[in-house]
Amino acid sequence: MPHATGVSKATNVARYTKILLEADVPILLVGRHRDVYDIWRKELVQFKPAVYTGSGSDRQEDEAVRRFLEGDTNVGGIKPPIHQRAAHASTSTFMWG
Repeated sequence: MPHATGVSKATNVARYTKILLEADVPILLVGRHRDVYDIWRKELVQFKPAVYTGSGSDRQEDEAVRRFLEGDTNVGGIKPPIHQRAAHASTSTFMWG
């Protein structure tokens, strides 16, 4: 059931995220399932999301963390420590999926 719920919400979460990203608000998306991240990547491709799912190589995961923490992208997918930048940015929004 959590998988179906996450997948069913993913596209609408991405649509809402686009509105906030267009206003230059850093967004940290939190999801449990890779299918959800795949939808977010596809829907948010123009924003070049940095996603840390634990399934990439160490180099890929480190690069995703660096891109989000250094502000190269305003949209990230979470697995600690990428949440640190958003936790300290007063305009950050957390979206759960």
